[in-house]
Amino acid sequence: QTKSKNDAEMEFLANNTLEEIRSISRALHPATLERLGVTTAIQSLVNEVDEHSDIFVTSELDNIDEIFNKDAGLHLYRIIQEALNNILKHSQAKATTISIVKHNEEVLVTVSDNGKGFDVSVESEYYNSLGMKTLLERSKMMGAHFKIDSKPNHGTVLSLVVPI
Repeated sequence: QTKSKNDAEMEFLANNTLEEIRSISRALHPATLERLGVTTAIQSLVNEVDEHSDIFVTSELDNIDEIFNKDAGLHLYRIIQEALNNILKHSQAKATTISIVKHNEEVLVTVSDNGKGFDVSVESEYYNSLGMKTLLERSKMMGAHFKIDSKPNHGTVLSLVVPI
């Protein structure tokens, strides 16, 4: 209907809205997670951040496809996605590193940046944010130990230890 009215502004708005809905839909459950596994999906996410931001991104990702069930893989993907989104939005970092390493009976996940850091005390605004609560809840559902180390002007390190 918008196209038939020849209203360029409305057509632009409709196209942007449609693309945003598609983007949200893809983000809710990424197709790469289903088709290619959690390791490739996380690598794809890391590559996307590297390509579409000014942040220098490095990664070391062991193959963890056979370790986690579908739900745990999605939780891990979302945790890393949230961490990267926070880095992009808030950290003012120049570089970030994502590491997933199988070690004995655990998977060690680390997302670190060299950004501005923040106060991680229980009273801080960040600690009580929806994003932090989501990270903590997803970690809990995986049976993982979750920790954030950060202080102003010293970057941030998110650590997750997931039992196998």
